[in-house]
Amino acid sequence: MVRSVALVICIGLGVVMAEELRANPIRKVVTMLQDMQKTVESEGEKEKELFDKFMCYCNNGAGSIEASIETATAQIASLTGKIDTESAQKSQMQQDVVQHKADRTAAKTTIQESTAMREKEAAEFAASSGEMKANIEAMGGALAALKKGLSASLLQTSIGQTLKNILQHSPLVAADDRSSLIAFFGERGKRGWQ
Repeated sequence: MVRSVALVICIGLGVVMAEELRANPIRKVVTMLQDMQKTVESEGEKEKELFDKFMCYCNNGAGSIEASIETATAQIASLTGKIDTESAQKSQMQQDVVQHKADRTAAKTTIQESTAMREKEAAEFAASSGEMKANIEAMGGALAALKKGLSASLLQTSIGQTLKNILQHSPLVAADDRSSLIAFFGERGKRGWQ
């Protein structure tokens, strides 16, 4: 079977070779030139198509690149202004923070000083209030004693001494009146209340 296949192949090759030998050599050249022409034309069409695509890319690409450049240039100017503005704001805010810290420290100091002053005033008020209350009670007792008709003995009591002390040290009694009142009480004390 192998021999028969080989024989068929040899016969087929022989036929092809015989036809080639019988073909005209000019015909061969013309056929070869026509085949070359078809190949060159198809390659030319492919190259033209590629060239057209490239030119389209160049035209469109250059336009889009120029638009990108213009946009980026505009953004640079805008962003530079924004950076300057925000840098100024940052600087101002840093200065504000420093000022606010100083203000807070001053406020704390003022609060501490005010608190100390109020505590001192409260202590002074408590002391003067107690003294004033004692003076009011002494005056009330003196008035009651005067109403009962006590005479010189009033000045010799603790109420009388408190009344004298009030007259001597009270800022509500004028200096001229003070000396007159003390003199009056001094004479009454010696002579008695009449």
